[in-house]
Amino acid sequence: MTEKDLSIEGCWIDPHSDLSYFDSGYVKIELKNEIEDVIEIDKVSCSFETEEDLPSSKFSIEPMESIHAKNISSMIKIPFILDLRLRNGTNYAAIEVEYRKGKLKESNTITFDFPDSRYVIIHSLHPPEKHFFLSHKDPENTELATKLNYHLNKIGFNGYVAENDQRLGLDIWDEKIMPHIESCVALVVLWTGEAAKCSETIIREVKYAKEKGKRIMVLSEDIEMPEIFQGTKEYGKTKGKIDSNDLIQLTDNIYKNYRGGVFVS
Repeated sequence: MTEKDLSIEGCWIDPHSDLSYFDSGYVKIELKNEIEDVIEIDKVSCSFETEEDLPSSKFSIEPMESIHAKNISSMIKIPFILDLRLRNGTNYAAIEVEYRKGKLKESNTITFDFPDSRYVIIHSLHPPEKHFFLSHKDPENTELATKLNYHLNKIGFNGYVAENDQRLGLDIWDEKIMPHIESCVALVVLWTGEAAKCSETIIREVKYAKEKGKRIMVLSEDIEMPEIFQGTKEYGKTKGKIDSNDLIQLTDNIYKNYRGGVFVS
């Protein structure tokens, strides 16, 4: 592999701004053959920057194009969809090309890292107006709930985390928790090992949400669940500790259910 074999003659992202999550577009690339032999392009991929602890998000196309010596390829278009794994804001793209030289069967790979000129600007779907109440063990799972709130922001919702509601002098239950359960779209329980050891507050929140006719969603580690969760329609179990990928999948599920009218009362 050598960077002298190929170079990027041009790269454009269409569109590159005013994009929201789940929007689609194309990375358009022209490659230049820098050697005195034919280069066969087998696969071209682009990767955007993903959130911390999440696997890379790669989009690929197999153009099966031949580029003659010192020539430039035709425009190669890689379709992409902005999924929830991608970082919010300005997000740079890296390009990877798999190719063969001349009659050789050996495959080579070259990567063009995140240059300033290849980026998209990703926004949330819309400003958050409604919220989901995030029931969790405080403080052990506050970071987990805060991360879920971050991903919910991408699809245009807030995730209410009571301990992050810094309005001093208010009664925590009467003036924070109860009103936010009453006005939430649904209540989401993060059921972890820490929660199971001290579950009184979570159980109380779930009981109150049921009294108010709220839909209960549960994301649980592979541990025993309380009887009160029985009959909960939206419920999933993780293979281990709840991680960033589980939160992304939960957020994606919430988005699809919301668009499908599940939360309409």
